[in-house]
Amino acid sequence: MKLECKNVWEHISEYLDQQLDPKLLMDIEKHLENCESLLAILDSTRNILILTADNRTYELPVGYSERLHARLEKVIRERETEERFRRSAPRWRDRLEMMGFARSGRKGSTAAR
Repeated sequence: MKLECKNVWEHISEYLDQQLDPKLLMDIEKHLENCESLLAILDSTRNILILTADNRTYELPVGYSERLHARLEKVIRERETEERFRRSAPRWRDRLEMMGFARSGRKGSTAAR
């Protein structure tokens, strides 16, 4: 049987837990041989399972949370400012055309040089 990605994805948990019947397992492995995108998702899913099963905790460097929050707030403010500017300011080319400049950069000229 030829499986499509959605069919393989429906059985991915059973595949990872090695709880598939041999025929379905063979069909899934055959599909994975030629499907880079689903294979990448499978590898990522395996990695997530390994990481979440690990009970270790890690100490963050002193001040990390404060620096992270400050950086996120800065990026958000910058993007909001850029978005306001983008919505309110006409493009430079439009401004030049409104002033009578053509693409060549010379007033009144429409020919490219």
